[in-house]
Amino acid sequence: MRQLRRRLVLRVHGSGTAVRGGTAPDMQDQPINPEWIEEGAPRARASEAVRSADGRITSGEWSCTTGRFSWTYYEDEVIRILEGEVFIEIDGAYRRFGPGDMIFFPLGATVRWHVPQYVRKAFFSTKPGRLVEILRTFSLGGIRLRPRASASAAVAS
Repeated sequence: MRQLRRRLVLRVHGSGTAVRGGTAPDMQDQPINPEWIEEGAPRARASEAVRSADGRITSGEWSCTTGRFSWTYYEDEVIRILEGEVFIEIDGAYRRFGPGDMIFFPLGATVRWHVPQYVRKAFFSTKPGRLVEILRTFSLGGIRLRPRASASAAVAS
């Protein structure tokens, strides 16, 4: 009975029942939406090392060259800066982040980035289930379920 319950919980959870691992392939171009670019011609590249069976959880690396741009998050994402530096606008002020710094971006947040030269990060992102995604985009009776764009990043440093 215990094994049956475990299998049921894992299937309902949706991420699969097997441990997954992998080596990140070479980075490929991941163009930034031209409407989001404020300054420069930033070149973004990414590689995905791990993806859950249902595709909701991914992890890999991302890099970007000089530029200023906004970024809207369509999933929850945690990053750790590996190389270089970036200035990210949080609550109306830019904060500097460098190697070892970690940042959380909630689904629905729009954040402004300034990359003075180069930045490379590791990322872990998770897409919520459909119901949560739908609910987080609406306000119900004054309760705001979607994060404010200006105060969107929680920082662990």
